[in-house]
Amino acid sequence: MHLPSILAVGLLASVASSQSPLVVAPSGGSLYTWMPPQSVTQVFFDLTVNTQVTMRSLRSQLAATPFAGSVPLPIGVSLWLTVPGVGTFVGSETIPGNWYEAAKGLVTIGGVAGTTSPFDCDTCLLTPGGGPLVLPSGSYGCVVRYTNLQPLFYGVPTVPNTFANAELSLTGGALQNSEFTSAPWAPAIGMAGWSWVGQISYANGAVPNNCASASPYGTGCNAGSPLQLAASATPRRGTTINLTTSGETTIGLGISFLGPVGIAPGIDLAFLGAPGCAVYSDLGNGVSTIISNLGLPGFGMSYPLTIPNWPFLLGAQLYGQSAWLDAAANPFGVVTSNGLELVID
Repeated sequence: MHLPSILAVGLLASVASSQSPLVVAPSGGSLYTWMPPQSVTQVFFDLTVNTQVTMRSLRSQLAATPFAGSVPLPIGVSLWLTVPGVGTFVGSETIPGNWYEAAKGLVTIGGVAGTTSPFDCDTCLLTPGGGPLVLPSGSYGCVVRYTNLQPLFYGVPTVPNTFANAELSLTGGALQNSEFTSAPWAPAIGMAGWSWVGQISYANGAVPNNCASASPYGTGCNAGSPLQLAASATPRRGTTINLTTSGETTIGLGISFLGPVGIAPGIDLAFLGAPGCAVYSDLGNGVSTIISNLGLPGFGMSYPLTIPNWPFLLGAQLYGQSAWLDAAANPFGVVTSNGLELVID
């Protein structure tokens, strides 16, 4: 099975090449967070856009336990920009009228509760109207606002602190625990300033923003215990996720398919003797993997999908489905899972 080659050549939503993501990883100082957690955190920086880009997503880091208190609270991450004519955050930290909410989106948190490892916090960026956030070349003051989350931020020993590639340049930073109503916090002892920590994913030009997702569609068949296909995480370039089939009805074998063409609402297999079962992925245009719960070496109910860190995979889409052999389930002898759409960031 050669999944990287399938990803490289066949997928529907290739985009223009860029050096995305811009990685902001300060060094020489220390990571900090609020103790106790604050309901609002704002981290400021300036962003220079050298050529028009569409903002895709932000990846931040949270402290070991996302802050929600004893009662679940609304959480959120949003990106605020200075109004036209104001090209820097400096001097606007306490002027609400100099800012507007440019983008926000679904927050996906990945991590293991109870550990000391930070949680990755991914936010798909869409405008308040639901469209892509396109930034023409120019200079922008920026704020990443965290609501009811406990982000990590970095104390830097020297300023200015700049991270850049061909398309973007991020400089400076400030820290605030209000919505533009309090003075920025002074640097930590021994530090010269603050920096945001994370990654900015984007695409060159003005393009639709298909945010990273792993979304089931359709339903598995077999009454009471439908076959299910799920991903362990949202698919991002440079990462490996696991695709796991569950709800199998017997001890035996099955097949899991993955390809660039999905079928919705699906093709019902009643004509083959499997009523209620459907095909949701083009089985002739992709790759397949044998799955098994027999305990055979090299075969299991889960298999890894390694996604290369290639710029043109941004926004690419894959469609998966599993099938399980069960002679007693129906005359066709097969049960099928839901479909699974993967959108790569």
